[in-house]
Amino acid sequence: MKTEWMDLPQPDESASEAAGRVKAIRRGDGQRDGESPAPAPGLPALEGPMADAPPPDDSVPHLSKPDANMLAHISMRGDVLGRAGAWLGERGSRLAIEAIMVAPAGAGPPPLWPSVETQLIYLHGLRTPWTPAGEACGSVGFGLGCLGVRFRLSPETSAFFECRYDIAFTDGTLREDVPGAVIARAPSGAAVEAIRLRISQREPVPLVVLNDLPDDPAPGEWETEGADPAVRLRLLSPAFATRMPDILNAASIPKDAWQAMAVSFDRRVFGARTITVRLIEDAIVAGEGVVFDGDLTVVRGTSRLMGDAVVERYRQMARDSRGAQTRRLAGMSVLCKTVNPNNYGHFLIEMYPKAWLAARLLSGRPAGYIIHQTDNLQIAQDALTRIGINPYAISVTNDEPVHCEQLIVIDGLTSHGVYQSPICAQALTELAEPVPAGHHPKIFVSRHAQGRVLHNQEAAEAVLRKSGFAIVDPGRLSLAEQIALFKGANTVVGPLGAALTNIAFCPAGSTIVALTAQSFPDTFFWFLSQHCGHDYREVRCRDASGRPEEARSWEAGFTLSDEDLAVLAAL
Repeated sequence: MKTEWMDLPQPDESASEAAGRVKAIRRGDGQRDGESPAPAPGLPALEGPMADAPPPDDSVPHLSKPDANMLAHISMRGDVLGRAGAWLGERGSRLAIEAIMVAPAGAGPPPLWPSVETQLIYLHGLRTPWTPAGEACGSVGFGLGCLGVRFRLSPETSAFFECRYDIAFTDGTLREDVPGAVIARAPSGAAVEAIRLRISQREPVPLVVLNDLPDDPAPGEWETEGADPAVRLRLLSPAFATRMPDILNAASIPKDAWQAMAVSFDRRVFGARTITVRLIEDAIVAGEGVVFDGDLTVVRGTSRLMGDAVVERYRQMARDSRGAQTRRLAGMSVLCKTVNPNNYGHFLIEMYPKAWLAARLLSGRPAGYIIHQTDNLQIAQDALTRIGINPYAISVTNDEPVHCEQLIVIDGLTSHGVYQSPICAQALTELAEPVPAGHHPKIFVSRHAQGRVLHNQEAAEAVLRKSGFAIVDPGRLSLAEQIALFKGANTVVGPLGAALTNIAFCPAGSTIVALTAQSFPDTFFWFLSQHCGHDYREVRCRDASGRPEEARSWEAGFTLSDEDLAVLAAL
């Protein structure tokens, strides 16, 4: 058996110059000359299986050891068998891994051993194509130790399994509990000497497909579609339990405000609901996310919180855009817009989870992601790229109509004020996973917006500073800095506002103390804390208007009393 390298990159050649010219070809039993997989689009590619890989059939003879489901070709040692959950390669050996093969999927729905694809990273950023299970990924006999690795599950099994790994390098660097899709590398550029792949079953929560709905659903619990031809998939948003928040000065809350919140506070258990995925052909997106089909009918779930006059104005804009020089998006797009897109909190809870969920469902299939032009655009783009969405696939739009050849519309994750799916919190938890935690266990989140102002915020800051709190303004930080800050905090105090949505990144068991006006009817942050396992408390403060019973009295702001400040001092 003979292996040949052709068009190797020169030592002084850049990664971009090497792109597309690095190729490995194996000539041997069962493989035709020149046969190799196509490289991933836009990536420099190292192609070709190991010289000692098994012939292309289903038997995988090199994985014949009863409990073996992995194989590595290691410098100076050759092929070494291993299994998931144990180290493949020897830590401390300083012998580099050159290639890897993972066993094909097992049988059963879903497979007991899911289908795992592998990609290796080499010098100058060169990468292999994603290599399916049962095929070897990498090189043999050329002294090319890989510098990094990552894994991904097939679309059929990613909903039921999670992939993570530990990795050791020849310079002694150890990285543990790395998400499968994340590339971990040694700072020195050392080669990989050992890998421990872990496959675990997910909680049966986020992507459970509902083949049938109950014949007689409880009112408000299930969305009944009838014969809507646009519905392509229904997913289960799981049931969840809640508990009443601990509210200081609860007796001061006006009756109307309390009744608005009690609809959610008194539920204790929220039943399972459906998340509906629609595919709209020849769709028009206008404004902050209202969608019209080919007949200019509003697509369900895209006009909530918009008045009839607003919807009609956008409908006329959509009508006028036909035949005009209007922006058109070919192929498949995903709608990630909603009302009030400038609000950071609305983006994290109502827009980003749609992109996260769609990316999981599509599992690498090409699609564009439509977001709104806002002051938070950089953060929105950062969030989407962190979950593997190509920056060039992000389409930034404004109120002007955009025509989409195919549009995915996800509905049912939230209903402002009365429902929030736990999938929203899960999407944010996964976003935060690769970010290291910060070093401030107690933080006060200052708020400088024009509405709902805490008028004696400086007094609150002074009291909390004496108790060891760090005073922070998340609006001045990048997305990663905000995630790190809250990920390291176990006590958070702050006025209700968009920045407080970052409590989604706080660890379970954290204490959240929300400050707000006595008349403000809000459940947004309570829902989020329930999903994250926080100890959620509220301090209801005097409305600055002095007339809490009047409509929107909270907009004038609020003031902490001396008694309220004393409670904060004890934290």
